[in-house]
Amino acid sequence: MASILTQNAFKSIYDYMFRVGALIGTATRPAVVLEEISDAVHSGVAFQVDGRNSLTNGSSFNFMAKVGALPLHFIDFTLVTTAGEVVLELYENPTITSNGTAVASNNKNRSSTNTSLTACYGGTTASSNGTLIARHHILGSGHGAFTAGGSGGFGGEWLLKPNEDYLFKITNSSGSTIQYSVSFYYFEK
Repeated sequence: MASILTQNAFKSIYDYMFRVGALIGTATRPAVVLEEISDAVHSGVAFQVDGRNSLTNGSSFNFMAKVGALPLHFIDFTLVTTAGEVVLELYENPTITSNGTAVASNNKNRSSTNTSLTACYGGTTASSNGTLIARHHILGSGHGAFTAGGSGGFGGEWLLKPNEDYLFKITNSSGSTIQYSVSFYYFEK
């Protein structure tokens, strides 16, 4: 029986998959395969947090994620700014003196009633930022009155520890007040 299941015995990979499916009873209804991110959305465990703010030159704004009991699969944190350079930093295990204002996490599966185990806050204050684990410089373009903003952030998956605090620090070093927006996308499994 084992020789029947070797790929070399078939005309193509599709023929192989069909015959193997027939052996296990799935030839008439093939298995649906989703990427892990899509599966998280369909399972109702993917969330997004969005915000917008202004920031004067030389000042910073902190956003905190208090990760719940499950690991947080951090997919993307994107920042879009109107002008000049902005530095985005991610810290682990900060010493928090004030959580700030709670920010809603929206479930990306609008049919799901699941809520995020991770609590998100804006305007967090910390006596110590913690351990720096990532830094990204978002550079504007142009010169003087013709300066344009930029966008960037932390893409690719990070797996953040359960029951840990993470601080996202946005610092404006553009030379002027900026407007910015952020989008934080993650899932919990």
